[in-house]
Amino acid sequence: MRLSQICIDRPVLSIVMSLVILVFGIIALGRLPYRELPDVDNPVVSVLTILPGAAPEVMETSVTQVIEDELMSIPGIRHVTSVSREETSIIGLEFELTRDLDVAASDVRDRVSRARRRLPDEVKAPIVAKSDSSGGGLIWMNLSGGGLDQIELTTLVETRIKDRLTKLPGVATL
Repeated sequence: MRLSQICIDRPVLSIVMSLVILVFGIIALGRLPYRELPDVDNPVVSVLTILPGAAPEVMETSVTQVIEDELMSIPGIRHVTSVSREETSIIGLEFELTRDLDVAASDVRDRVSRARRRLPDEVKAPIVAKSDSSGGGLIWMNLSGGGLDQIELTTLVETRIKDRLTKLPGVATL
């Protein structure tokens, strides 16, 4: 007898067989390894600019917008983020996957050097950095404490927290 004839003659058997196959499939799906998924990192280039004594509003209008305007004409940009803080401007450029990171960083350096003449004279030389996915994680910590001033917090971080973090495997600090 053929399998199709058995399933027609015994519908309960065909339902049970279907459920068994479904259960084994669900169990197997949960145990599949993810080795075949590629490790994809988008090319990212960041620009750090420092203007001593500048307020965030000044950084935004005098530095960040000037550099962003120049960078927007670079081909292959997927996403742009910028942060203007006191004395600091950080612009992050995420490029398409097909874009070579070294070429993209070179293009960014060229555009930043063009924008340099329109920046205030007190601006320090902008730093253009490529992201390195093999570099590991990055942690930023903001601390505040009741009754502690900035000098006491800095001393606390340098004597206690920094020492403990550097003892962790694979951790390096500046």
